[in-house]
Amino acid sequence: MTDVGHQEPGGSGHADWQGVVMIVATYVYFLLFAQFGFLALVDERGISLNDFTPIMAVMGMSGLASSLLAGVLLSLQPARRLQRIGLVGCAATAIVSVYCYHPISFMLVAFLVGLFTGLLTVSIAADLRNLIRGRGLGLKVGLGTGLAYFICNLPFLFAAEPVVRAIVPAAVCMGAWAISFLPRRDTVGHTPATGALRMSDFRLLGFVAVVVSFLALVWLDSAAFAVIQRMLSLKGLTWETPAQQWAMGSTHLLAALLAGWLIDRGRFHSLLQSTVLLLAVSLAMLQHHPAAAPFVGPLYAIAISIYSTALVLYPALGPDGPGLVPRRLRAALLYGVAGWIGSALGVGMAQNVDTIPTLFIVAAFVLVCGATMARNPGCLRTLACAYGPVVAIGLLAWPALPIEGWAKKRAETAEHPAVRGRRVYLQEGCINCHSQYIRPQQRDVAWWGPHHPIDRNERPLLIGNRRQGPDLANVGNRRELIWQQIHLAEPALVSPGSRMPSYRHLFEKDDSRGENLLAYLQTLGLESQADRIGQTMQWIIDPQIVGASARGKDLFEQSCVSCHGQIGAGDGPLAEQLNRPGLNLRKERFFYVPQSEGPDLQVLARVIKFGLPGTPMAGHEYFNDQDVADLAAYVQDLWLEAKHEQ
Repeated sequence: MTDVGHQEPGGSGHADWQGVVMIVATYVYFLLFAQFGFLALVDERGISLNDFTPIMAVMGMSGLASSLLAGVLLSLQPARRLQRIGLVGCAATAIVSVYCYHPISFMLVAFLVGLFTGLLTVSIAADLRNLIRGRGLGLKVGLGTGLAYFICNLPFLFAAEPVVRAIVPAAVCMGAWAISFLPRRDTVGHTPATGALRMSDFRLLGFVAVVVSFLALVWLDSAAFAVIQRMLSLKGLTWETPAQQWAMGSTHLLAALLAGWLIDRGRFHSLLQSTVLLLAVSLAMLQHHPAAAPFVGPLYAIAISIYSTALVLYPALGPDGPGLVPRRLRAALLYGVAGWIGSALGVGMAQNVDTIPTLFIVAAFVLVCGATMARNPGCLRTLACAYGPVVAIGLLAWPALPIEGWAKKRAETAEHPAVRGRRVYLQEGCINCHSQYIRPQQRDVAWWGPHHPIDRNERPLLIGNRRQGPDLANVGNRRELIWQQIHLAEPALVSPGSRMPSYRHLFEKDDSRGENLLAYLQTLGLESQADRIGQTMQWIIDPQIVGASARGKDLFEQSCVSCHGQIGAGDGPLAEQLNRPGLNLRKERFFYVPQSEGPDLQVLARVIKFGLPGTPMAGHEYFNDQDVADLAAYVQDLWLEAKHEQ
């Protein structure tokens, strides 16, 4: 029996690529499902914020306990058996999660995700020398790690529905499970170090130093990625578009291969030091100098791939022997402490901040360098030579440079107006009266469009405090830009009886807040525009309802004359601002409404109810079917009256 577990009799040596496939499957499952797909699924099913935190806490505690337990089980069971259990368990939990709707069921799945993920990662890392033999261990691990990141960044998976992000990782895990049955010959006895590390790196002090270094890196990366995905201004500079996702995936792959190749040549610790420097520089630049994002985003991806490859490799780089931390315990403690605790600390910190504090970036950098010096005091000279000039120049130049003002100006220039408009939305208190959450109820969906799950990555959440006005989740596909501007400046002109105050001051000369707010409002609901159009096209008014033109005239005078004029001739007080021929309801033909002996009542009713996308014609979602029928009847009478006058 070895530290890695009982050895199974093996055959011919298919092991090398089994290890690569195992790494790909594990990382794809963790990144695509456990870290994001599962959270998106919880969000999609409408789980409340009160239940969300316990679910994630259960996953973290289960993962930590499972990682430590795996270190014990590996002395009792073959590593290959635990790997197969982990792969099947991961696949099963991903599939089961698709059928979860209640917080309790999600909590159970979160427990199983942590359980099987911890078991799988530790059993693979501890057994890596048997899974990948021969030369080029680092390069092959880099290939597996890079391929996993590349797959997860494919645009059709990165932005896929939560169900897809559950099924695909499950399929990948089952593929790896099938490949695990290929024969292999396990290595018996101790495996010498590769030369990437010294024996001192696997004794207690050296091991603790390595774990601390990875803890700082995982903590910093987890917090940074959570903030980037939550903040529109940062996400738009890194992973927002398909082109960016392709670029980031390719960068991940190349960087992981390079990291593995360098580790094979003894550059493990220098890579960790370089990684924390890359993370510090890229995150500082991304937050303060967004104009440099085309270069900073890939730099951040390079740092992630380097430390991820090193994280997988470390337990396998040294032998088991007297005075050394056993390989199985290296893997268990490294992934338990640096992996699960580091991720939990990073994601938890990100819930309360909108940026990565500079002090925290500096602290992570100091922690990694300090851990390196604790392991090897003689490296102080190397660190001083490598980083000393950079720090010295920075300290001397900092007071003389207008960093704050320059960075702010550059950031404002590079920011999309919608990002600034979101801040205006918050500053003006729009959240107090308008929600951005369409409940999955018939009335809500009928009025405001398709239901969206809450995006819990958004900070702050804009669900709304108390809905006193219309829901704005889909306002960008319900109201045209010029209508929005008029409404903000003088709400009662287009929404008679509205209690909303005027925001005309936002559009004063040299004040860009109004335009920015409009830009933000126009982004709300863009992704559901096609669904909204399809929904409205299916709506028909009850044929048994008969419209009363006289009552329709009263409704017209209350709600329509500001645009269409008193007799529907398109000469209302707002006509000059709108300047659209559709305002004239007395003309010979309506462009958007078929007609034979007058405008088609069904289509006319649909336009009255939902408006016309791309035009200032706003919908009257609050009107019931009788109101719509009455108003349609009156509009048809206006047309007939004009025809007789001709």
